[in-house]
Amino acid sequence: MYFIDDTEASLIIDDFTKQQSIQITKVAGNKLNLFVDTFEFNERNFFVENLKKLGFQFVYDEGIFYLRIKGVVNKKDKIHFLFENGDVIVKVIPKTFTFHRTEYAEAVELNLEEIKRFATTFLKKWKITKSMLNTFSIGGFIDNKYYGQYPTSEEGQYLLLLTIRQLIKQVAYHNPNLNYQQLLLS
Repeated sequence: MYFIDDTEASLIIDDFTKQQSIQITKVAGNKLNLFVDTFEFNERNFFVENLKKLGFQFVYDEGIFYLRIKGVVNKKDKIHFLFENGDVIVKVIPKTFTFHRTEYAEAVELNLEEIKRFATTFLKKWKITKSMLNTFSIGGFIDNKYYGQYPTSEEGQYLLLLTIRQLIKQVAYHNPNLNYQQLLLS
């Protein structure tokens, strides 16, 4: 069992370039995986080992918020996020950003309204449209007692909300002249 609010974000400084970014450094007690995992919905083979995993991590770098996506995505793929209230965010994967981490992941820039949506509304599901194959896959959080990190979809959704909120708190702390705290208040 893990504590769902045991998530940390930290200021990371590149020794060579002195570039600063704020990143998630611990997700709900799991120091090995810094991404919140979701799965592809596959009704034919509903076994964890057959589900493709897609992980999300939020980052703040050079005054911009990003969503890093680790999994079965490539440049020029389109990803749709459907939230519980019916709102949809659509992003095209532009290029790869490393953000001082060794994990390979694609990243999309998020504006303040999109950050606010991720911080205040449950993610219902996502859809990735492959640019080269013109196919798509749909996924999100699943209820599966055999996958230990979060056995219910609500726990995964709360974890995603809390990671972005923790990042916003750290950004507001390290940038007191910018009013990022308003993202969580309204």
